[in-house]
Amino acid sequence: MTDLQARTADFLDCVFTGKLDQVTFFGKSDIDDPLSPLRQNEVAGNDFSNADIGDINFLAGVKLEAQKLPRGGDYMVINNAESVLNKARFDALRMNNTDRGLEIIKTIDVFSEVVAGGQADIFVSKRRVPNYLKSTFDDFFDFMLPYLSHKFGSA
Repeated sequence: MTDLQARTADFLDCVFTGKLDQVTFFGKSDIDDPLSPLRQNEVAGNDFSNADIGDINFLAGVKLEAQKLPRGGDYMVINNAESVLNKARFDALRMNNTDRGLEIIKTIDVFSEVVAGGQADIFVSKRRVPNYLKSTFDDFFDFMLPYLSHKFGSA
């Protein structure tokens, strides 16, 4: 599955396999149009554990704890993302404006925008990272590991 923007769709108890790339699931539609009014989407009970997940986003209130996500060193979930990202940003700022610190802050800011859009927890995949994040993503991923409440470890 590629290039899917599920803005006004429900996904309940689905099993996903194969590649998922450039896929976004929305907890609430972001379309303010009389023909497609704002609505709460149901996204729950889905099994992504056997999918090859690349550039995938859960936005606008998708509850990650209601999904079965893949495990392994290429994935992380940032629970309570607003608090965690604020702490990580503060620590990255203390890196005295090094190139690494500034690049990590840039990536933190991208994920902070996701939080501002209503997503409490963030799923992050190291596979097929969007082009605008490729150059710094490994540093960001490694930098964030100590902030996680739990780590997925190996598959």
